[in-house]
Amino acid sequence: MQSGIRRTTALWRHALLFGLLLALLELGLLVTSTTSSFLSLQQAILVGLLLYVAVPAFAEYMARSLLYDNTAKVWFGVRVGLASFSISLLATMMLFGFEWVKYANVEPPPHSWGIYDPEWEFRNLLTTLASLALIHGIGVLLSVVGSLLGGGVTIWRAARLQIRTRHMN
Repeated sequence: MQSGIRRTTALWRHALLFGLLLALLELGLLVTSTTSSFLSLQQAILVGLLLYVAVPAFAEYMARSLLYDNTAKVWFGVRVGLASFSISLLATMMLFGFEWVKYANVEPPPHSWGIYDPEWEFRNLLTTLASLALIHGIGVLLSVVGSLLGGGVTIWRAARLQIRTRHMN
């Protein structure tokens, strides 16, 4: 029983590390898309969703390879997707919260257009957060696909290695 708890704890610890990597890549893409013309927002979202398949697939492959149990239902890639989802949304909420507090108490410049309403800023932030939550939720679903791909590659590679060792003997 104790070894099962240790294994689960170790898996979640490694999933958090991979999830942190994925979250940093996701946030970097979003920042790049909003601050430069190098990458549009749509391209950043597409690349981010592809990362939600690639990183969990690689993580699942590595977890199953290191456990030496190719048939174990580890779902390590899903753990990576969930960790990335949590880290990304938490970081984004903190950033938006700081920005909202910073700008909610500032009077609009005299040359601004229309009526300034800090409530609209809050609604815009909530809409943006809901959109990001939806995109990252789709990413978590894609991490299931990545986990299945990584597990499939591991099983395929193990079967190939087994066939190769049979032919050598």
